[in-house]
This record gives sequence, structure tokens and C-alpha cells, in this order.
Amino acid sequence: FVLTPTTQEVCQGKAVTMETDVNFNGATGSYQWQKSSNGGVTWEDITTTGTDATEYADATTKSLKILAASKGMLFRVIVADQATGQCSDTSDQASLSVLELPEAQFRLLSSKLAVCVGDESVKLGFTATKGTSPYTFDYTTNGSSPKKAKTEVSDQLLIATDQALATTTYMMNRVTDARGCYRDYSQSLAVEVNPIPEADFTLVDNIGCSPLTVSFRDAYAKTGRTVEWTFGDGKAITTSNAITDHIYSSEKPANITFKATMKATEKGCSRSYEQRVYLQPNPTADFDVSAYELNSYEPRVETKNKSDRALRYVWSFGDGSLPLEETSPTYTYAGKPGEYNIRLIAISKGKNCSDTAVRKVLIPEELIYYVPNTFTPNGDANNNTFQPVFTSGYDPQDYTFLIFNRWGDLIFESHNSSIGIS
Repeated sequence: FVLTPTTQEVCQGKAVTMETDVNFNGATGSYQWQKSSNGGVTWEDITTTGTDATEYADATTKSLKILAASKGMLFRVIVADQATGQCSDTSDQASLSVLELPEAQFRLLSSKLAVCVGDESVKLGFTATKGTSPYTFDYTTNGSSPKKAKTEVSDQLLIATDQALATTTYMMNRVTDARGCYRDYSQSLAVEVNPIPEADFTLVDNIGCSPLTVSFRDAYAKTGRTVEWTFGDGKAITTSNAITDHIYSSEKPANITFKATMKATEKGCSRSYEQRVYLQPNPTADFDVSAYELNSYEPRVETKNKSDRALRYVWSFGDGSLPLEETSPTYTYAGKPGEYNIRLIAISKGKNCSDTAVRKVLIPEELIYYVPNTFTPNGDANNNTFQPVFTSGYDPQDYTFLIFNRWGDLIFESHNSSIGIS
């Protein structure tokens, strides 16, 4: 009798049948299939119990069914005359080779997590290992009829990115190798071609002096949108707020231009936009006055402006009068005694571009007193005492009253303005 075929190849996990052809010359016979996993050194019967029951069927018939091939094996069959049981024979061995199944991967070939309009060479990649190349991949797009991609090792589907597209779901269903062995998959990949977001912003107070607070206002702020602000001074922040404030400062008395950039991102896609911030040197306010103590009879003061980097000046003189906008004004007070602060505000172009200088001037009280030219020390109620009479402008703690006769002799001395000679 013969055993056919003598050698078989089968894909891993697939079923296969071993056949024998026996001529019993009209008699009936019995069959017992055997297996060997060590190259024919030892053999064992295939039974209907244990693991054999799940891996084999019909082991006592002319056709052995291997239900799910997992590894290479040798097989043979022993046949006997069923009537006498005395006549038996063993077949030649047959080999079964199990072919490894291919394994596939399916992914987006992109350096970014998202696909954006205008991206170049965005592809879906099919790759396979194991098995035998070339490979064929079965896939669908949005539930379409099955499509095929065939390659020696991998295949790539170019995704059109010339316009925004709604989500496309790609489903890889099967990979098949050159020997017909296949592995089924249900691996899906959703791809959305997202639009490039708009990028624009306005600046509030972007010209000024240190410290300068500039307000950055995103013109397209919305939920799901983030903005990376790069302020041009070495600092940056990422936020979803519509308004972001930033303070620019510098110790250098020079004009400095900062390039401020926004990078707006929505669904992984980005666009950038930039504007300028101009930091100007702060002005310095300084001035001199013609005198710090003014003449009470003509309380006039002259100023000399020594400010630097200023375009406009505002003066106030501390007496409630309206400010003056002159370079170096001359001012006359009303004459009321007291201390007055002269304040100069030097202003240049831009926000926060001002400086203040203050000088204090004094208008002293006018000394007003009366000295009688006669008195009558006769003991009545009138003019019995001779002494100066002060109304203003004197210090009682700094008072001295001396009277001399015609020969220059001191005849009276007082340090109390309320005590005179009588």
C-alpha cells in the first residue's frame, strides 16, 4: 500500500489530511495512525483522548485529519487484516511542515501626531514580518469594498493633504504571504486632515519705556486652541487664554526692538505670526532753580531744565496753580509765606515714559513790626512802656532788645518781646 502525499506543507493553525491507499484484496482491514516528533526515533499511537482528541480526528481510518497544525511532525500508519489480525504492515513515513504565519503592522508614517493641510509625504504604512514575502494586505476605507496592497516588505498609501478632510477610518483585515498563509486582523486607524489654524494678534501698548507691560490679544481664541508666546526677551509661555500680559524691562538707555511671536495650535496643526515691541530709553528729569529762598516782596523763581531724552515737560509749583508745559519757565508766586515743591515731569513718546524731579523753595515770612517814637511813663493807663510791637516774621526765641543813651552806654536789655522799659 502507499501513503499519499509523502510530504505536505500547511500554514500554521490550518487543517490538513493524511491519506493512505491500501488494497486488502476484498478483505476488511484496520488502521492505526502514529506520530513522531523526534525525527522517527520513537513513535506513539494517535488516540481519541487527551490532547490528541483536540488536534486529530479519524486516527483509525484511512484518512487522518490534522485539525490545527502547530508544528512539524512525522506520520505513519499501521494496517492489519481485520479478519485474522495476523497480517499487518507499516507504511513509509510522511512529513508535515508547518509554515509560519506572517505578522503585520499598520501605522501612520508621520513625524507629527496629527495630519495637517499642506503636510508633505504623509503615508499609511503596511509592514510585515515572518512568513514569506511578498505580502498582500487586505484593507478597507470607511467600510468600503476590500482593497489590496502588495509589496515585498512594506507598502505605503499616500494621504492627500491638499484640503481638510473629515475622519477617514482605515481597517486592515488580513495579511497574506507568498505561500498563501494569512493572518486576520481587525486593526483600525482613523486619520483626519486638519486645517491650519488662523494666527493673528493685536498688541496694546507695544511702544514705551521700562518697565513696559504689553497686552497680547489672540484674535482667534477658542476652546481647544493653545498659543505658545515667545516674547523675544528670552521668555516664553504656552496658554489657552485670550489675553496674555508680559512685562519688558531693560537697564540700558537705548532703543530695543523685540520680535514677539505666537504659535497657534489646533488639533495638532500650527501657524505662526509675529509683531514687534519697541522699548525706549526712559527720560531723566532734572532742573535747577535760581534760588531756594525767595524774596518775600517779589517771590519769583527761574528754572533751568537739565532733563535728558524728553519731548515734553509739565511743571507744577506747589501752590495750586495750573500746570505749565514749557521747557524752562519763570514763575512768580502770590507771596504767601511757606515751602513750595516745584515738580517737573519729563515725558517722552510711549507708555510709561516719564520721570519726575522735585525741588523745594521757601518764601519766608515778612518781618513786620512797629517801634513807637515816644512814651509817657507817668503811671497812667496809657503808653507807660517802651518796646517794639511785632505782628509777623520774627522768632520769639531769637529776640534781643537793647537801649543805649547818647553816650553809648547800655541802659536796658531784654530777650522777651513782651517786656519793655518803663
